[in-house]
Amino acid sequence: MGVVTTILDALERFMASITPTLNQLVLFILILFIGFLAGKILSRLIRKLMTDAGADDAGRKRLGLKFSITKTVAGTIAGVFYVGSVLLALDAIGFATTAIQIVLLIIAIALVTSTFLLLRDSLPNLIAGLSLRKTIKRGVYLRAATFEGEVLSTGLWETVIVSRRGDTLLIPNNTLKKTTLTLLKRKPAKAGGGEP
Repeated sequence: MGVVTTILDALERFMASITPTLNQLVLFILILFIGFLAGKILSRLIRKLMTDAGADDAGRKRLGLKFSITKTVAGTIAGVFYVGSVLLALDAIGFATTAIQIVLLIIAIALVTSTFLLLRDSLPNLIAGLSLRKTIKRGVYLRAATFEGEVLSTGLWETVIVSRRGDTLLIPNNTLKKTTLTLLKRKPAKAGGGEP
C-alpha cells in the first residue's frame, strides 16, 4: 500500500503542475481557431459584397488598376485577423503583453486610416448615385458646361455617357450631382441640319 500511495501522490502532484500549462495550451489553440475562422468568414463575405458591387470593374475603369481590388482587400482583412488572433493567443498565455498591444494599436490605426481613405471618395459618389438614379436614366441626353452626351448606364459610383463624337465618358456621380445639368428626352439635332 505504501508504494501505491506514493505513486498516486506523485501522479497527483504531476497533474496539478501540468494542468495550468494544458489550460493555456487549449486557450491558445481555441483563440487561434476562432480568429482564423472569423478571418476566413469575413474575407469571403467582403469578397462577395465587393464582387456584387462591381469593385474590380470600377477599380480597373476609374483607377486603371491591374490587380483585383476585391482579392486585395479581402486578403488584407483575413491577414489582419490572422495576425491579430496570433497576437491575442500569445497575450492570453502571457507573452509580451506591451509589444502585442503596440502592434494591435498600429494595426487598428492602419485599418481606420485605410477605411477613411476608401470612404472619403467612394461614399459621396455612392450617395450621389443613389439620388441620381431616379432622374438620370439610360437613353437620356445630358448637357453640362464641360460635357454632353447620351447616358449609357448609371451605376452606384459613376455614370457612363457616350458623347456626340462617340467617346465614352465615365463621370463620377458626385461630379454629376454638383454640376448644373440640362436633361433632354432625345439627342439634339446638329447645327448643320444633321440627323435628330
